[in-house]
Amino acid sequence: MLRRLSIFGGIILVLATGGSVAYASSSPVKNWADYLLNIQHVSYSTETTHPAFLVQDTTDPNLPAGTKPVIESQGKDGTTIVKYKETYRGNVLLKKEVASKEVIENPQAELVATSSKIVDPAQWFSSQGIQPVSASHGSICNDGWKSPSQGSGSCSWHRGVNYTF
Repeated sequence: MLRRLSIFGGIILVLATGGSVAYASSSPVKNWADYLLNIQHVSYSTETTHPAFLVQDTTDPNLPAGTKPVIESQGKDGTTIVKYKETYRGNVLLKKEVASKEVIENPQAELVATSSKIVDPAQWFSSQGIQPVSASHGSICNDGWKSPSQGSGSCSWHRGVNYTF
């Protein structure tokens, strides 16, 4: 933003906020309003950003089969400070460019481990207290519900099909 207009022996100096010289001229000015609106000046702004952490999935052969994923290390967002150089004409922003970028802290990934062992359906049903269905075909839903049907929609109200037989 413009702060001060000074005339020294026919030389015009326009000072911007922060004390930098935005314009210097020795030519006479006819229309001061147009002159002041067309002066270009530069200012700087900073912005702090927090890049999100990533989640990395890994397999752990030591975890028992069928266990829920285990968070081995919590993720943490990073911190970056970006300084912008902004060029204005009057109060209109003409150009905004990155002047500098400083990484204060890199994001730390969250590590999630799952078992690499395959679940035996019979053992899983037994561990959940689910008894086999006596029908010749059907589905076991994710919430343990026993459905005599197979295919699309068999367990639509029970969080989907876990196992079909």
